[in-house]
Amino acid sequence: MTSRPPRLLRSRRAPAPGAAEPVHDVVFVIAEANRGWILEGICRDTGRHVAGKVAYHYGLNTLPPARVYFFSHYSLYAQAVNEGRLPQYAKTLVYFTHPPTSWWSQRRLTSSLSSCTRVLSMASTHSRKLISLGVPTDRVSTVLGAADPFMFRPHERGRGAVGFVSAYYARKSPERMVALVRAMPETPFLLLGRGWRESPVTGELASLRNLEIVEAPYSDYPSHYALMDVFVSLSSLEGGPIPLIEAMMSNVFPVCTRTGFAPDLLTQGVNGLLCDVEAPTATIVNLVRRALAKTNSVRESVEHLDWPRYAGYVTRALDH
Repeated sequence: MTSRPPRLLRSRRAPAPGAAEPVHDVVFVIAEANRGWILEGICRDTGRHVAGKVAYHYGLNTLPPARVYFFSHYSLYAQAVNEGRLPQYAKTLVYFTHPPTSWWSQRRLTSSLSSCTRVLSMASTHSRKLISLGVPTDRVSTVLGAADPFMFRPHERGRGAVGFVSAYYARKSPERMVALVRAMPETPFLLLGRGWRESPVTGELASLRNLEIVEAPYSDYPSHYALMDVFVSLSSLEGGPIPLIEAMMSNVFPVCTRTGFAPDLLTQGVNGLLCDVEAPTATIVNLVRRALAKTNSVRESVEHLDWPRYAGYVTRALDH
């Protein structure tokens, strides 16, 4: 990750004669379906630290005039381009979480992202993928996620709990999560997130006596991290995950598959442990046990990843 926000490309043209003058400095564009979800949260956490007049707009209808548009998902930006909804003079930042589970159209993805001012990719592996598909190198930046270091405070490990933090998605590898919990019956596990009780694995989860499932408001997440010694992510595909940063800020030692920005953040054996996506359960059990034995602090390696730093990438677009 670069130590400071990259220099962004200048806008392509000034407002056309008669065009509406920008009312806002930055408008965060959010899909209606993402109300209350992590992408809306990222926009609002970022917006609180952006220098300038900020607005949040849901959907693509009647985009308010702005100097910069921040699209919370690349598919939303692609739709805006396809439907001709963007003012020609506007600068556009596109948040790239992770590739879709099936590439709906590599050509469409590449052509749409090639027209934006800057793609803010969550992980270096995704940045390399975009460039390999033809998105110009000077339009792609790797910008790791963020969390609030004042909200997620460090604690002394020693309670022995292992935590998963995620809403239910098939890409989170729920079957492998079940296998891990079953293979460590002496270890307490905590699953924090929504949708699991309605998931296809709800029956298997309910049969695990050493697993507690918790749905809680985000404001309560720090108290649950305080119960964990180890954070585990077994996803087959990730953008982040953002909970990895939250856990490490809370001094929870992570065990993660080599997905998303985990390889960007973790130094093997120092501030985390990485494994292959297809690692067998026995390997993961061994890594979790190694992590439980760790006593060093991991917070220092991520506490710089705060929202003011992330907002700097957006604010900088106003200055160039």
